[in-house]
Amino acid sequence: MNDNLAALLQRLCEIDPPEMSQQWIDRHESRESIEALISCGALIPAENAGLVLCERCDDEHWIVPEYLERGQYRGFCAITGYHGISPKALKCFMVDDSWIVSGICASLGIRPKKNQTDGSQALLCLGRARFGPYLCELFFGRRLHDRPRLGSAVAVVAEKTASCPGILLTSTGKELLSGPVPGRCVVIRMENVLTIAHGRTSFDGAPILAALRGTVQPPREGGVGFRHSPGYRTCVYGSESFRFSKQRALAVEVLHNGVEGWAAGPTSGRIEGSTSD
Repeated sequence: MNDNLAALLQRLCEIDPPEMSQQWIDRHESRESIEALISCGALIPAENAGLVLCERCDDEHWIVPEYLERGQYRGFCAITGYHGISPKALKCFMVDDSWIVSGICASLGIRPKKNQTDGSQALLCLGRARFGPYLCELFFGRRLHDRPRLGSAVAVVAEKTASCPGILLTSTGKELLSGPVPGRCVVIRMENVLTIAHGRTSFDGAPILAALRGTVQPPREGGVGFRHSPGYRTCVYGSESFRFSKQRALAVEVLHNGVEGWAAGPTSGRIEGSTSD
């Protein structure tokens, strides 16, 4: 079993519909790891399955379970007739969004905001956290390959990131998003920052800080933590805005270009003595 279950949980977050049956789990190649997620609370019981695989036939086919009494069920198979169905076969599980949110917030030392965590919301607001000098709004969203869900998520992000950068932690690959996200928002796959081991969640903020600084983008683009107008007369750094005179804007431009040169490595245009932010 893989000690870090974050990558597996990320895949399970994208299941649509977002439930998995015990029968499916028992046949899955990562059964032990999925059961570990159940034991630590990342997966919680959902409604009983409406269809189950027939346990009496070699050929796979589905049957409808009928409730008898006190946890007893039966189903009708066209080949074997009526027969009992074990209650375990009806069990279903789903990802617990609140477990993910609580784990992230606990690792960052922030109090999670109140959200409706039944899977119906496209985006959950985690609150504000600081990465280096950047104060950011954090979000968690899954199944954002669905256009209506992404549209709802983008609307929330756009509203919340008017005064500071946004970090969208998601189980959906960036290449699968059905549209763009607001410009001041970084999309981070949750498996790149989360580690789940022994039932505990830890958080690595280094990929987020790199995206905010812009070290994972071409230097002239910068990260979402810093934005400037043409000529550097106005700048936004994290959650703070600055306005400069023409002379000071020239100085800021020189310093910023020096930092970019430092981040990009030795070049002919590098300014000696420049430092990172």
